[in-house]
Amino acid sequence: MSNLTGKTVLIVDDYPLNIELHTIFAQQAGAETLTAENGVQCLEIINKHPVNFILMDINMPEMDGLETTRNIRSLPNCNKIIIIGVTGYDDKDQISMCIESGMNTVISKLLLTPEKLIEIADIYFKESESGPTINEPDTAANDIFNFDKSAVFNYEQALKEFDSDKELLQELLRKFTKILDSQIVRICQLFQENCLNDIANEAHAIKGGAANICAFALSESAANLESYCRQKKSFALIETEINNLKNQITVFENEITRISNSSFS
Repeated sequence: MSNLTGKTVLIVDDYPLNIELHTIFAQQAGAETLTAENGVQCLEIINKHPVNFILMDINMPEMDGLETTRNIRSLPNCNKIIIIGVTGYDDKDQISMCIESGMNTVISKLLLTPEKLIEIADIYFKESESGPTINEPDTAANDIFNFDKSAVFNYEQALKEFDSDKELLQELLRKFTKILDSQIVRICQLFQENCLNDIANEAHAIKGGAANICAFALSESAANLESYCRQKKSFALIETEINNLKNQITVFENEITRISNSSFS
């Protein structure tokens, strides 16, 4: 029995696939789960339900993870809630900001597994018996940025993360590709409307979702598009990155079809 057994974990994320994945991981670790799509919903839930542990996405609409965490820490009787920042593989500069906001530690989406959640819970719930430990960065955070960015889809690693459950992995991939198809259409529309911030947000969501299911080349392509939009690069360069992302989505979906016809059959 882990320290998460019987505890309530609140998953806060604006991307449907991330919510589903993190819910699966938390439940496999023995926890009960609640979900919120942004910081505003998170605060509403905390005011209504006891919460022991929060997986907090950093970039969300309405209220981001940093502001949400600061608000939680200002509430009475909320110092003992364990808040774990969940960040992308290339968000090194966000780690210190997460800790300063009041998060206990930060973990990459690439490292998030049921076993990792249990490991974190074992550390922080033991320490909370004598008082909360805040502003302690996870030393593993510096090791989360090394992986093969050229991999279209690392099937073996993805399957391992889901306890060799092929049916679950296949269903998650099906949902992800459906979301992808709608997102690239929206990105193209947003480009015509000159909405670079909105494109960056869509690309950020793709980046995290792709990393979660080990589609590293797709995640890297989305990260490049996000960076170009945040930096307000020229429209020609951004259009090139959108086309690169389109191509990478096609390559990824073709690879999923190939694997489905062999490994999932």
